This record gives sequence, structure tokens and C-alpha cells, in this order.
Amino acid sequence: MNVPVNSPLDTPLDGSDSRCSALARLRSVQQYSGLCSALILLAAILAMLDGLQAVVRDSAYRLDMVPGESRSLSGPCPAVTPAPSDLLVQIGPKGAPLHFHFEDFFASYWTGTGMWRGSIVAGQTADRQQCTVRVSFKNAPVKALEYEVMLWENAAARQAAALSWVRRMSGLNPFFVALGLGLTGLLCGFYNFRLGRRVQRELQGMGYHEIFRIKQGNKAGEGVTLWSLPFAEAPRPGEILAVTDAYGRRMGEAKVREQNR
Repeated sequence: MNVPVNSPLDTPLDGSDSRCSALARLRSVQQYSGLCSALILLAAILAMLDGLQAVVRDSAYRLDMVPGESRSLSGPCPAVTPAPSDLLVQIGPKGAPLHFHFEDFFASYWTGTGMWRGSIVAGQTADRQQCTVRVSFKNAPVKALEYEVMLWENAAARQAAALSWVRRMSGLNPFFVALGLGLTGLLCGFYNFRLGRRVQRELQGMGYHEIFRIKQGNKAGEGVTLWSLPFAEAPRPGEILAVTDAYGRRMGEAKVREQNR
């Protein structure tokens, strides 16, 4: 930081000035909030990538179920409106603890074609096993849909085998986790921005100009070049400024060389 030598802060400070100490603490809080925001947003990106890789590795026709669970299924119908008796469902292997319940036919809002709707229900007691559910229609050109159903003995076993690391560790949907972390990171970033504006107002009120860049001279005796952020009453070229640290302790003097707006 720097300040004009003819200001009230020209006298050397021992670091006990309450304004400088409070400003230094405020700057520390701003830096900490910025670091937290960056880390939280990074965690949100990682959670989203974790969810995406799980989606890529998974299949739309794979179901992971536990005893007593029910999943809704749907698929296309032939051009001619079928009867419920035309729907053929094959569950394998024989004796698998799965049951299919047909619900109704309905019109698709996206394609305008007929669709069937039903659900697959796992029995109340089931061991870990892999099953298949094949749905087709009698004498119809519609391609049969085949679902791969993985039955797990309990929810803990299913969670432990999840493709997503976030789901394995917490049991939560990684995309919901990414959304929550992203919103939290943005709030921290906004708080950091507000703190930065407050720091600038405090600096302006105390007559300081914050140094944001330092460059050592290439030749011996050239000294150090400083860049600072000017305020409404910027120092004039040739003016001598006192350079202090964040706590107001004098470190030296600097001469204003030029002013750029």
C-alpha cells in the first residue's frame, strides 16, 4: 500500500493503529473466502464430472434394484393400437424374484406414437443375481426391449457397487451434490466480491492506494517500480508517497512517475 507523505498517516506506525489492523483482518477474510469459493467450485466440477462418467459407463436399460423396490418402465407400441394381451413379457432366469405389472397405453408427447407403461417389482426377499426383462408385442415389427436387472441383497451393497464415487461415498446423486456445491461456491464468490469492494472503500477513506504489481529494476540502482489503483483524488506525477505494509508500518517512499486512467 502507499499513501501521500503529507497525510495524517505519514508518521511511522507500530502496527497498533486500529484502522490498519481492522483493514488487514478484513483483507485476510476476503482472501480466505476467495480460496473457499475456488475450492468449493472445483469440488462442484469434480462431482459433475464424476456423475457424467457414471452416466457414460451406465446403460439406459440397466436397473439396479433391492428387494421390495419398484421401477417404472415404458416403451413404444406398434402402429396399430394393441390390446394388453398383445404385450409379451419374459423374465429370466426362470424363478427370478421379479414381477411385471402392466398399467396402460398412452400417447407420446414427443413422437406422437403410442407408448406402453408398466412397472417391474422385486420380491421382498432376493439374493444378489442378474436378471433380464424382455418386453415385446405379438406379430409386431416393434423391436423388443430388453432390460438388464441387477438385484442386490440390500441398499448398502448397491451403493458400494455404484459407478459414481460420490454415490458410493455418500449415497447422494452426484449431480445434486454438484448443484449444491456450485451454488455455495457462487455465494462465497459473491461474498468475496463484496468484501473486495468494502476493502477498496476503506482504503480510499484512509487515503491509501493499493499496490497490485511490483517489478524489480533490470539495472543496478533502478529501484522498484510499483503499480497502484488510483482513486478519485489520484496523486500527481512527481509527488512523493510513503509506502507501508498492510498494518500501516512504513517501508519506504516512492515517487509518482505517471498516471494512467
